[in-house]
Amino acid sequence: MLTVARFSAAACAALLLAAPAAATAGGLVWNLPEPGTLVRHEGSYTQTLTDPQNQVTTVQRRRQITLRALEAVTANVAGEEVPARWLEIVSETGSPGERGLETGPVGRVLYKVLVPESGVIGRPVDDAGIPQAFLPVIRGWKQVGDAEPTEVGPALRAYPTLTLLTEYEPAELTEEGAATVDAPAGQFDGTRYRGRAVEESERARVTNEGQFVISPDVPFGPAQWEVTLTRESKDLSEPRDAFRETSKTVVRMSVAEIGDDARGELPLP
Repeated sequence: MLTVARFSAAACAALLLAAPAAATAGGLVWNLPEPGTLVRHEGSYTQTLTDPQNQVTTVQRRRQITLRALEAVTANVAGEEVPARWLEIVSETGSPGERGLETGPVGRVLYKVLVPESGVIGRPVDDAGIPQAFLPVIRGWKQVGDAEPTEVGPALRAYPTLTLLTEYEPAELTEEGAATVDAPAGQFDGTRYRGRAVEESERARVTNEGQFVISPDVPFGPAQWEVTLTRESKDLSEPRDAFRETSKTVVRMSVAEIGDDARGELPLP
C-alpha cells in the first residue's frame, strides 16, 4: 500500500471528489493499459516565425512522446484507499542525432505521476457535460532536461508542456465519426475528433486547431493527431481586424511503437 503524505488531506479529498470529471491529459490518456505497456508517438514539429518587417523564419524539429504504464497500487488518500496507477509521460523535441533526438537543456520534459483509476473515463466530457481537462494527480514529479525533479499536483495539464493539443471545451469539440489511421505501428480503426479554441485579449490572439483519432486498439487511446497553433498580435490602439500573425506551429504525430516492457526512468525518492 502506498501512503500519500506530500499533499494536504484537503487537496487530496478534493481531487477524489473531482475524479469522475477526470481528464484525458491534453488528449494523451484516454485509458489505462496493463502495467508494463509502452507507447511511443513520433512526428514533426514545424514553427514559422514572422517578425514586424514580415521576415519569415522556419524552424523544423522532430518530436517524440512516450507514455509508460507502470505499477498498479492502492493509495491511501485522506483516509480512503483507492486503486491508482503510476504513469510516465515524456515529451522530446529536437534534431535527430547519433543517440536519438538532440533536445538541448529544455527540449525534454518528463512527468511521473500517480493517478486514481477513477480519474480516466475514456471520453472528452463526462455524463454531466463537464470537459475532461486535467489528469488528477495523487503524487507526482516533473523533470525538465537533466534538472532536479520538482513535485507537481494535484492535477496535470499536458498543454503546452507535453503536447500542443489543448483541452477543448464541449462547444469547441466535434466528433466526426469513424476513421482509419495508417501509422508506423500499424493500421488502427477509431473515432476522429476535431477541436478549435481561441483565446483573445486586446493585444494578442491564440488559435488552437486540432484533429485526432482515438482507437480502442492503441494503449492510452491516441493513434494520430495534428495540431496548428497560431499566434497573432496588434497594438492596443489598433482595431480587432489588425491582428497580424507572429508565429504558426504545426505538429503532426502518430503511434510508432507499442511495447510491453516499459520501465520507469525517474526513480521514486
